[in-house]
Amino acid sequence: VKMNLSVYAGTNPQQLTPEKLVPIVKQLDDATDNLRRTAHNLMPDRLIEDGLVEAVFYFCNNLQKSVPISISFQPMGTMPSLPTQFELSLYRIIQELMQNIIKHAEATEAIVQLSCEHDLLSITVEDNGKGINEDHEDVGLGLKSIEARVNEFSGRFTIETTPNVGTTVHLEFSVAAINRMPGVNTNKIYS
Repeated sequence: VKMNLSVYAGTNPQQLTPEKLVPIVKQLDDATDNLRRTAHNLMPDRLIEDGLVEAVFYFCNNLQKSVPISISFQPMGTMPSLPTQFELSLYRIIQELMQNIIKHAEATEAIVQLSCEHDLLSITVEDNGKGINEDHEDVGLGLKSIEARVNEFSGRFTIETTPNVGTTVHLEFSVAAINRMPGVNTNKIYS
């Protein structure tokens, strides 16, 4: 936007016609939309107000609109009250996994499953892409970051990948263990 406007900085104001401003206004609209999405993803209102299930549904639904991948979100079971820090970490993990799929997998379909039965909270993210190439540094760093977050909450993290078939990432957490962890606030701190 700045470069486009600087072209007109030294010109006569009459030369700046509405037709020349239309693409600049469009760029500003796009930048505003991107900024709003970025700010929303920092600490999504939906996560604070409605919890993890609604936030992930909203994320997947919005992502579906902007990428050429069919995204299915499948919640199962009843989600218990969880510490906000933990919900935010899970939300970030799901975001990272979906970004990996979009950037690297060349997939046409992705599924995000979030389930809780008894004391076990499970997240499964699957795609039908080309599988994970372990030599690709970006994917490796992202997965290491996810693994560190999972370990922080004493969870289990597994990856199954098959070339040209897809990848399945599975996470498991004990809800009781999460709520007993020292330093984890069980109250909704952002309400």
